[in-house]
Amino acid sequence: MQSAITQYFGGAQKPFFLKRKAPPEEQSSNEEPDWLVLVVDDEPAVHQVTKLALADLVVDQRHLRFLSALSAAEAQQLIQEHPDIAVALIDVVMETDHAGLDLVTWLRKQSRQSLRILLRTGQAGMAPAVDVVKSYDIDAYLEKSLMSTERLQAQVIIQLRAHQKAARAAVSAH
Repeated sequence: MQSAITQYFGGAQKPFFLKRKAPPEEQSSNEEPDWLVLVVDDEPAVHQVTKLALADLVVDQRHLRFLSALSAAEAQQLIQEHPDIAVALIDVVMETDHAGLDLVTWLRKQSRQSLRILLRTGQAGMAPAVDVVKSYDIDAYLEKSLMSTERLQAQVIIQLRAHQKAARAAVSAH
């Protein structure tokens, strides 16, 4: 698995080490549910590496729980079944060259504005950052070749907090 981690996180960066902790108790002491994170990518190794990189992350005393989809269609089903997804990490190129972008369009039409979307691509030339950010309602654009564990963790923390603020604003508006 180390080779997949090195490959995904751009081998030239400092080594990635996992610190395994004991499994968390049933719930955090604050009784808040775990953050639900959806990983959408057609490469199973990307799911494994993402989960490894985020495994011990705790944000506001809440652990992360993961859902995995290997296609945009599978992601749509999970999104409909789990309205509490806080963050979706979506690959651009999956079953088609624009499957991830189509998923973003579908997702925003579902009025899920508090769900944060981190769009990831291993082929930045197929979906240039400025064009994508201008055309799609995403919350972050991440190139896999520039990714590190620290960058991924930081982006997930930022997006979880933004999700929390958006969800609270939606509740107070009603």
